[in-house]
Amino acid sequence: GQVAKDECAQHGYNIITGYGFWGHRHRWLKDDLVGNNYVQTKIKNICNNRASKYKSVCYARIPRCNKMLAVAYIMHEGLDKESLFSLGVNNHGDMSPNYRYDNNERLTNKDILKLKDKDLLEVYKKIESSNELIFPHIREPNVKDLTGNLAQVISAEHGYESYFQLSNETMMADGKYPFLTEKSYKPFYMLQPFVMNGPRGCVQVLKERGFDVFEKYIDHSYDSILDNTKRWEKALTEFKRLHNLSHDQWNIMLREMLEGLLHNNHHVSRLPPRLVANELFPILIRFSY
Repeated sequence: GQVAKDECAQHGYNIITGYGFWGHRHRWLKDDLVGNNYVQTKIKNICNNRASKYKSVCYARIPRCNKMLAVAYIMHEGLDKESLFSLGVNNHGDMSPNYRYDNNERLTNKDILKLKDKDLLEVYKKIESSNELIFPHIREPNVKDLTGNLAQVISAEHGYESYFQLSNETMMADGKYPFLTEKSYKPFYMLQPFVMNGPRGCVQVLKERGFDVFEKYIDHSYDSILDNTKRWEKALTEFKRLHNLSHDQWNIMLREMLEGLLHNNHHVSRLPPRLVANELFPILIRFSY
């Protein structure tokens, strides 16, 4: 989109590899959102065993299928009292009223119908047909509504008051390829572990890029599942398992994770550019013989 074009013009095409794209966008984060003060406070909270008011945060502002499913799951499983989440309506802002039925959404909507839990499917259908905003606990002082692009918005309060994040990626496509946006990187800024609700392979890509995905504590085996429905179901089951851990268990885990959390926070702002030439020259030189 235009944001990517602007970044290319300013920093060069290499930025689009993703190794530097979000790293450059961190400058959008304002002092009243996430910055050094946030990191210091979050570290103190972890070291002092401060119990958070909620267990998780789940940004699901634009209601694509996987995001509506995440919110439906939270409500259906009775996790809403301990989760910070929000969901926009299906036809607001600059979105076409039928935008969710583009090619991507037609495909993923079929996957929704394959859910094993038919009661969950009914909750999903009610959410999908609603034209109201869902704002349990999460109304942000810096966000008046959910009609704009809130890619750069991270609430410090959400990070202070939750332990981990359910990351809802933008595009599901056909599930064959990873698709990473700022949504996958927000947990790193917020010093949080995460469960990924996105296309296949996203967690593996983050791991390959040098991030700690905390496999000792979180079962990311869902990440390799090709089938959208099965991947969603397994990821959400892991989300529920983590939700059911006690506050004391989370405090212990976060203290043990602290080195990795700080590494991720440092790494996300300093992602190395991918030097394509270094990979390309050994290939090209073979053509000179």
